[in-house]
Amino acid sequence: MNQEKIQALLYSTGALQDEHVVLPDGRHSNTRLRPLKVLQFPPFCRKVAFELVEHFLDIDAQVVVAASVDAILLAAEMARQLEARVVFATTPAGADTAALHPDFAIHSGDRVVMVDTLLTDNPAALRSLGRRILMEDARLIGVASLFDTSTAAHIFNVRQVTVAKITPQYWEKEACPTCAGDTTALVPQE
Repeated sequence: MNQEKIQALLYSTGALQDEHVVLPDGRHSNTRLRPLKVLQFPPFCRKVAFELVEHFLDIDAQVVVAASVDAILLAAEMARQLEARVVFATTPAGADTAALHPDFAIHSGDRVVMVDTLLTDNPAALRSLGRRILMEDARLIGVASLFDTSTAAHIFNVRQVTVAKITPQYWEKEACPTCAGDTTALVPQE
């Protein structure tokens, strides 16, 4: 799919919305990202997953790790298309570290792709999961995301791909042009 079709799909499902939102850190933004809105539909999940999978077909991925609960649907579809195992990590609320679910393991020599729905400038949970992969003597070969709002070219030193690179604007509450001090206009992010 070309970028125009991808954007149209993301907007039509509500995964990408141009609206005012208050982020968990208190900043305000003009873009709301709701990845599960597109991933809940298997045909759409298959399409966005292929946008990522096509970048990993040549490097024999053996394990796809969902770095968060929100990424499980995307990781499972990517693993199906790559004919790889799928495992997922859990991140306790408010924590900056992720750990594999107790029923899963990554083995020495595994070639691993980490998947998340959103890549930001502060991917603390992804970094901790990446360290865990390396501690198991596995090889992290790529990072994939549905949305990338990071400002850095490559946060990880591996193949990094995304479906949609998004550049939202951010404001502190006092400087938000939408609010202008009116807190009744705020829409909290879910």
